[in-house]
Amino acid sequence: MIYVKIVNPNHQIFMIIQIIMLFNLSHIQNLNLISVSQRQILLFVTIVNQAASLQYVKNVLMVNFV
Repeated sequence: MIYVKIVNPNHQIFMIIQIIMLFNLSHIQNLNLISVSQRQILLFVTIVNQAASLQYVKNVLMVNFV
């Protein structure tokens, strides 16, 4: 399980990419977004989809934008 809590929204993209590169896994199994705005969801899903096509992400189970 990868739990990502992003405190500073300005750095959300950088931090997500960091997590993706850190785990360097094959594909997404489950994506659960909690407490996020539509804009944040779109940003996140766009990045995750791109990462998935590059086969960097396996599990992103919980993402909490604060």
